[in-house]
Amino acid sequence: MDSIDVGGKWWLEEMDEEDELVPDEAVAGTLTYSPVHGVELELLGSFYRMFERHDDNAETEDGPVNIFGVTTEGEYVTILNCMCSGDSMSTRDISFTTESYEKGTVIRRGLVDTDSKYWECSFSFNNLATWTGIRSVTTPGDHDIDVGPAVTESLSTDDADIILNMHEDMSSAFDGRLGRVYFTVYPDEPLTYSEYLSDYVRPLQNLVTLGVGEAVFPTFLNLYSARFGHHDSKHSAHWDVPYYREQDDANSLQMNFTLQDVEFKKVVGQWLESSSKVGRLHDNYFGTRYNDSMFVNTQFMSMMFALEAYHRRAFPDRQKTMSKSVYRRFRESTLEQMPKVAVWERARDLFRSIVNEPSIGDRLLDITSRHEEMFPESYDIDSNLSTIKSVRHNIAHSLPEELSTTDIARAEILVRIVVLAVLLETAGIDREKGREILDNKYSRIDGIIELS
Repeated sequence: MDSIDVGGKWWLEEMDEEDELVPDEAVAGTLTYSPVHGVELELLGSFYRMFERHDDNAETEDGPVNIFGVTTEGEYVTILNCMCSGDSMSTRDISFTTESYEKGTVIRRGLVDTDSKYWECSFSFNNLATWTGIRSVTTPGDHDIDVGPAVTESLSTDDADIILNMHEDMSSAFDGRLGRVYFTVYPDEPLTYSEYLSDYVRPLQNLVTLGVGEAVFPTFLNLYSARFGHHDSKHSAHWDVPYYREQDDANSLQMNFTLQDVEFKKVVGQWLESSSKVGRLHDNYFGTRYNDSMFVNTQFMSMMFALEAYHRRAFPDRQKTMSKSVYRRFRESTLEQMPKVAVWERARDLFRSIVNEPSIGDRLLDITSRHEEMFPESYDIDSNLSTIKSVRHNIAHSLPEELSTTDIARAEILVRIVVLAVLLETAGIDREKGREILDNKYSRIDGIIELS
């Protein structure tokens, strides 16, 4: 996303006055934003009087606040849900204090709030154009300017129309060169910024990341308050993107799959449905893909959590080993016969919680059996599941048996392949293509060596 560095006047949302758009209490300051460092507002003054923020009886906002502003260029800006990050006092003039705010979301070209709703949202990700697998497009007609997408893919769900727009680069010296590529969402009812982010932007970011094989991040997000997306109603959003890092240009031949390998309507529809029903599967897995500094044992356990969450939703009839009545009789009779030794209470608590639930081994067998045709022949399911269970047991219970980083790194690849088998089938990837992708991932185990 583009960086921001603007000066202006700023005021808290509650300072807004009916007669004046910019209240007298507005404070000068500078707003900066970059995808790497996020949002920062440095005030040359303060919204609160001297020591007021530190007075327990004073009415100040320590939690998230909304800040309005107008830049020196006359553009109105809103900073939603930002936090005060500090204040300071002048050593020469103790009556003068400064304040700084960070985090939050910047909405440009308007004064809005967290409940403001929009009729259209467009957004893109780095490497999205390459992911399409399209080498050239041609805009119909003879145009001097870019008048619209040359190619589109679209689908309609029960809640929205989703379009992937592909434009010809009209400024290029080469005819038909692919230019801008972005998604546009037209919901049946207007949505807030947060709803667009959770319902469409993040799921589609995950889908493109799955296809590219490396993390992708948003390059822009525009919101339109007018029903048909009139340009004058456009707002641009800038926010602290978790784990953002600059991305190199990817080669479509090295990607897991491209748009050419899937049926857009089917895949995007299935993907959005899956992310809404099994969100924890997506969150836990893709969290490991975006956070490249996560310890390998944490990555391993995150993917185990993803699979357990998936099993609970995908196999609702397999969540109890015995019927409630049979299990209750078994539990009561077993506890009655057990001597009241030190571990009796712990055994009772376990009987009340997880004893009647399938083991992690049972869950893994259910999952791999359902998606068995997605696994390559090189992946020995029985042997690899045994390794996964052993490593999980050691990490989860912090057992004294030491696992080397190499052991965990190999197990991490083994469990990632199971998650990928689920996600690739969810995305509608052809099984032969899926086996090729997973076989390539599995071959990387041989490249993991113990450092001396």
